[in-house]
Amino acid sequence: MFALKQYIEKIHTNKINGKNLNLFDNFYACLGILEFVDLLIQFGVGGLYALCNKSDCEGFYSVGNSYDICALIKLIKPFLLKNKDNIDAEENWLYREIDELIDVFKEGVEKNEIVKIC
Repeated sequence: MFALKQYIEKIHTNKINGKNLNLFDNFYACLGILEFVDLLIQFGVGGLYALCNKSDCEGFYSVGNSYDICALIKLIKPFLLKNKDNIDAEENWLYREIDELIDVFKEGVEKNEIVKIC
């Protein structure tokens, strides 16, 4: 838990000092820390780890990975809606299209098959 505490303190310190947070670089540095991964799972966003932590040159996602990724995307989908007054607005393109990505991983879960994205 110490490494995770250091990570959170670094983000807080950078925010106070007005520095660029660059959260993704910090996130990738933490991917190998088991406590960090456990925390993602605890908060129901383990799919973030499954989606980002690929060491193979092609994306092979197990049934469990696919399940976690579906849960993650369903969780964040409401936050992708930029213009609540007009769903068809251009800025809502990701909100409208994300269901296709969900369907890819959902099919892997339903068929109990590995999803391969190349």
